[in-house]
Amino acid sequence: MWVHEIGLSAYVIDSKRWVKNGDQLLRATPQDLEKELGIHNPLHRKKLQLALQAVGSEEMDAKCNLDHHWVTRECLLPAHLLYMLSVCLPLSLSRR
Repeated sequence: MWVHEIGLSAYVIDSKRWVKNGDQLLRATPQDLEKELGIHNPLHRKKLQLALQAVGSEEMDAKCNLDHHWVTRECLLPAHLLYMLSVCLPLSLSRR
């Protein structure tokens, strides 16, 4: 199953139960992925969503590899930057 191929094998059973076709998975919201597939880890949801976005695109081969370098660049770095902005920006503004 495709979910297993992208490294999310923990969700194969729920995927087989809930996913009827590819279009359903493409239209699934993050809330659907959490509720119906039991994907509570936000990084796993993001990984699945990014892989779904890559379907049919030039980046399909690269995104389906989803190694730790890719996950760091696409998921963790943006999350870290947002966190740093939320912490540092108020501090810099309060010093003015």
